[in-house]
Amino acid sequence: MPIREFKDEYRFLSNFWPYQGKELLGPPAPILWKDVTYATAEHLYQCAKANNPFDRQRIITAETPGLAKRIGGDVELRPDWEQIKHEVMLKTVRAKFQQHQDLAGKLLATGNEELVEGNWHGDGHWGYDLKTSHGENWLGRILMIVRAELRFRRELQGIVNDMRMGRLHVESCFVTEDAA
Repeated sequence: MPIREFKDEYRFLSNFWPYQGKELLGPPAPILWKDVTYATAEHLYQCAKANNPFDRQRIITAETPGLAKRIGGDVELRPDWEQIKHEVMLKTVRAKFQQHQDLAGKLLATGNEELVEGNWHGDGHWGYDLKTSHGENWLGRILMIVRAELRFRRELQGIVNDMRMGRLHVESCFVTEDAA
């Protein structure tokens, strides 16, 4: 069954995590990116779009992700923003889950469910507008990509660990010409 909204037990999927308004729902989950610490994924994403260093600083120091988003909506965009915004979101979401193993575990626990950023605020690009039943769901797609990457990394690490423990031999991973 698809996860249709990032609320309640799935709130951690939101770029606003761990906030809901001004309320802190869980432990802080700051993201370190290029020697700067961002309070949330939303702070990092909004900061990346700003062309002006003053605007970037205002976003970094915004009290909540909602305020960071409002400030980000009023900044002069970097000239290449439309071309790079999906890549920036992918890197932002990837950093969030790579830097917070507890959140990575929760993301992996969603299994193979479709992740849909269903919302009532009209965002049909990053999410799915529940009022109009339309949306591209780019954030949900990116979360599913990151989940697949995390799963692959964990599986690969398991194989490496098995090899180190002598439970798996490299030769058993390859088919030789003689066996073919």
